[in-house]
Amino acid sequence: MHSQSIAGEGRTLTSKVEVVYYAKITDIQSSSSEHYETISLPKLTIQANTPEQEFVFLRQLSASMLFFNQNGYKIELPETPKILEYFQNGLELPDDPNLLELYMNEYSVDYYQPRLQGLMAHEQAIRSTFPTFVQYHNLWGFRIFPEYQIRLTRYGPGGFYRSKTGVIEMLTFVDGSFKRPNSVATVVHEIFHIGIDDIVKKYDLTHWEKEGLVDKSCMVSFPDMLPDYQVQKQGDRAIFDHITVESMKDLPKAVKEFKAEQRK
Repeated sequence: MHSQSIAGEGRTLTSKVEVVYYAKITDIQSSSSEHYETISLPKLTIQANTPEQEFVFLRQLSASMLFFNQNGYKIELPETPKILEYFQNGLELPDDPNLLELYMNEYSVDYYQPRLQGLMAHEQAIRSTFPTFVQYHNLWGFRIFPEYQIRLTRYGPGGFYRSKTGVIEMLTFVDGSFKRPNSVATVVHEIFHIGIDDIVKKYDLTHWEKEGLVDKSCMVSFPDMLPDYQVQKQGDRAIFDHITVESMKDLPKAVKEFKAEQRK
């Protein structure tokens, strides 16, 4: 059935008062000599992908299928036969208005509504992580965006981040569930990916070293909120011993030491 776009149904979530968070607190001191600009807490938008956004996302997924297959990711794929053929044959989905028109028959506004409500129920928990991320920014340059957009999708590996825009796409299933039992964990995981992308590139971490770094950073930073955080089986745990409450005060230094140890 042809369905309408739901652009504009996302909610922008902000604190009632504009807050500027300073990291000059007694229990966290950075060993770095660099100083980073003090910033405000970011805003948060939760919405569903529009049909056009889902189609763009499908194009990006099709271009990344080799990577996903090589690393053992299970990907939720589209149902439209003509579009599915591109994934099955290892071809990149083209920017074709005819294919978009075909996809419009698969897209349904109703699919996303209960999932939006479910994730919005955790909005306060998600927002409560922002001061910690701002601390990390002030201490060692964790990348913070003025706004994070969380977009629900029917496709992909579970969580998908865009390091240049702050957009996070989260897979939702037919039964209303998410890839992780705790949906907040996916959001935190992807925000960490965005925030440490420069560190990952600087020290040339492998994909699974990166995933191990993000998993342990989530566990160390939010133990009360994410007590049952699920670590990815494929993640490289060699980095785990280097990521502690203490080392999170200067994560670039911890990663540098890890890589130096790996080279021995």
